[in-house]
Amino acid sequence: MSFARSSLRLFAGALVALSLACGGGGVDVDDVVDVQLDVMNEMADILEGVTDSASLQAAKPKMRALGEELAEHAKEWKEQAKQWAVNSGTAQKLAESSQQLAAAQQRMQAAVMNLVMNPELREQASELMESMGDAMQQGMR
Repeated sequence: MSFARSSLRLFAGALVALSLACGGGGVDVDDVVDVQLDVMNEMADILEGVTDSASLQAAKPKMRALGEELAEHAKEWKEQAKQWAVNSGTAQKLAESSQQLAAAQQRMQAAVMNLVMNPELREQASELMESMGDAMQQGMR
């Protein structure tokens, strides 16, 4: 699987996991969407700031930490979601937020593609995304 495809799968998986949290109980869907948007935009900021090997190396711990943050939220919300019933209000809120989430995801994808297209950074960028993905997977266990 290519780096770009695996990176996009990672982002999509994170969105699905976080979206499972939406329903009721102690966490409002608006809170879930806000966290998703904040983390995705912060990831995009970091990725857009990578211009060379040094900035890519500096981005690794930040991206890993954000991956861990997403995983912790997803794990917490997934546990709560077992007790929730998804209602029509939740579905409506998600539909209303879909454009914002799509824009954040597109921004991240563009930043990843810029790294992939840079032959000098491609291999290191792959390591960066794998590190973040590993952090997310470990946090979700």
